[in-house]
Amino acid sequence: MNWEQLKTLVWLRWRLTRNQMTKGSALNAILRGIALVCGVLLLIGSILGGFVAGYNIFKHVAAGYLLLAADIFTGVFLFLWLLGLLQEIQRAEAIDFQRLMHLPISLRQLFTLNFVASLVTPSLILFLPGTVALALGATLGSGLKWLALIPLALGFFFLITAWTYCLRGWLVSLMVNPRRRRSIVTGITIAIVLLVQGPNLYFNVLRKGNSPLRSMRTTPERYDRLPEVNWAHRLLPPLWLAAGARELGNGNALPALGAGAGLWIFGWLGIRRAYRSTLRYYQGYEGTTPHPRPNLSGSSAPLSPSAPKSGVGKPARLGLLEWRLPWVSDDTAAMALASLRSMLRAPEMKMALLGPIIMLVVFAVLIGARTRSPIGDSFNVFIPSGLLTIMSFGLVQLLANQFGFDRNGFRSLALFPTPRRNLIVGRNLAYAPFVLGPGLILLALLPWLAGLTVLSSLCSLFQLLTMFCILCILGNILSIGLPFRINPGSLKPTKQPPKVILVLLIVHLFFPLLAIPIFLPPLAEMLAGTFSVGHGGLLNLALSILMCGLAVCGYAGSLTPLALWFEKREKEMLRVLTEVIE
Repeated sequence: MNWEQLKTLVWLRWRLTRNQMTKGSALNAILRGIALVCGVLLLIGSILGGFVAGYNIFKHVAAGYLLLAADIFTGVFLFLWLLGLLQEIQRAEAIDFQRLMHLPISLRQLFTLNFVASLVTPSLILFLPGTVALALGATLGSGLKWLALIPLALGFFFLITAWTYCLRGWLVSLMVNPRRRRSIVTGITIAIVLLVQGPNLYFNVLRKGNSPLRSMRTTPERYDRLPEVNWAHRLLPPLWLAAGARELGNGNALPALGAGAGLWIFGWLGIRRAYRSTLRYYQGYEGTTPHPRPNLSGSSAPLSPSAPKSGVGKPARLGLLEWRLPWVSDDTAAMALASLRSMLRAPEMKMALLGPIIMLVVFAVLIGARTRSPIGDSFNVFIPSGLLTIMSFGLVQLLANQFGFDRNGFRSLALFPTPRRNLIVGRNLAYAPFVLGPGLILLALLPWLAGLTVLSSLCSLFQLLTMFCILCILGNILSIGLPFRINPGSLKPTKQPPKVILVLLIVHLFFPLLAIPIFLPPLAEMLAGTFSVGHGGLLNLALSILMCGLAVCGYAGSLTPLALWFEKREKEMLRVLTEVIE
């Protein structure tokens, strides 16, 4: 390795970082200074806290407590590390390979520098020094055997960083296509959420009442003796840190050293795989596919068995944009289907819908796992209304800016001869699957999760339609009156005027008031059951149908004035949605 070249590259990276930090206004410099001071204080606190904890606590702690504490440490670090990975894959390398390939610099040297630069993350800076200080404190307080914790912990961090760097390089090579890039970011976000909520769903839904962790009062000693826990710590390398800490607590240093050696070996395999993938990518071998051989026989047969065959005699399959929707005109159906196709292909729409779905899953699991009580049973009628309100609250910002994702495409909408009333209805129908789809799935699961009757489920169906009409009316008003442009590939809006921010804040603050119409029917059912006045379920159904009818009439009556307002605001909306603000 040429140390002069390495020193030059390090100086170049430092200069680029310094220029980025010093660029900007005085306020940004002050905020960066405050963040730097807070980071230094956290680092000092992590080192001192780890040393004091290792010196005082490890004298009396049992092996089961060490296993459980190390597992919690591993889970927290992996969660924070995966969150940081989402930001890392959206950024370039510390030193761009392509800009330096014409220089006499080794690719291995650049790779090593970029890997070391990838280690400078808040989670690793916070956890690594604290763990080493913890091991040193335990060594001074409990014996030299705890020195084995240092190579064990370093091997754990090396394993995680090596394989995530390999994964990051593979994902970056796939994300050359901007559309694929946004889809990958969306998929990783969904995967992280599922990993975080996986244990909650497993123990509270799939194994509700059957888990040994539920059937007995779990202690660290019993946790240590569970067969699932022992097998997991033998098979999963990230858990070898906890297994090694448990063996150190039992006085056995050799198994901990063996686990540390295994972590270093697996980490070396990961970094080797990352280097070979990088080498293949920059040599042009990564992602290449063999070209089909030409047909030299002169026949008209297809070149491969997978080639498309003639479809003579078979009716052509209609595409999505060729569908016909019942009860609406053709131009309205075309607008709805075109908007739906555009939203299905936009990864930012998937990101926008991810939050409400996650909230619904979490609250549904909590409802399914709750302990029944007489007081709680009397309020079961409010469960559908509450969940529909939570789902609608997460969709407010999406429906309140229905044209924000169009950006320059709004110019085509402005040139359409379609009546603006039909345009508004078509855009609302495009959002119907994203609102009604999750809502119907939720309502179908509620009889199983919350024990609701068929009559209550039917009432909640009308409440869902009521809430959708309310959302459409509110969304149409805000989309026409206060539109704002959304940056491509993200949910980040452009610089918004203060009035837009204020109005959106007020709408989110007072949104529960808009959900009053769907809470009145279950309230009437509860009061009827309390005072024994008639059949509460039938009263709930009658009022739900009434509220739904009023909401539909209100939506239909709002279309004509909103269409006239749309025509007056069309030029201003075009300017706002097509203007790029840096």
